[in-house]
Amino acid sequence: MLNDVSPHVRLCRARVGKKASHRLTHRQLKRLLKAHHVRMAALIKLLARELAQGHGRDYGRVRDLLAEIARVNRRISVLASRIRVLEERLDLAHRRIDQLGAAIAPVIGDIQGMRRIFLNLQGSVITVITDAGPVTGTLTLVGTDVIQLMEADGDIVLIPLSQVNSATT
Repeated sequence: MLNDVSPHVRLCRARVGKKASHRLTHRQLKRLLKAHHVRMAALIKLLARELAQGHGRDYGRVRDLLAEIARVNRRISVLASRIRVLEERLDLAHRRIDQLGAAIAPVIGDIQGMRRIFLNLQGSVITVITDAGPVTGTLTLVGTDVIQLMEADGDIVLIPLSQVNSATT
């Protein structure tokens, strides 16, 4: 019936069963939608050619082409709907990421500011105040999010910068 349609379009038709498109990515759905649009255009051209050549009297073939066009059109609607849902989810995820970024920006800024201060104090004896209490020792290491103090008795203490309330020299 549809032998006049390109092999690419037939291949797309074969891959697009209900089960095949169950877990497709947004990009794959977009490609499938485009393939269906191509298939729809090919079917419409084929139908127009049939009607122009006077084969319109062969109502069975015209009816089959119209039925195929209707099936492809329904599939396009389903794919477009799934793409809209994915795009809405993606927009929501981007908004959440932006909110989280805005919420942690001050904390990251504070930690980086503290880190710069501690880098200048490296090798000095300091007292760091945390919720667990004060810790006094020589500042031996400043990491990206932690400092290391060596206490007078030789014990090494690691303190996350997020736990530092204040520090004195």
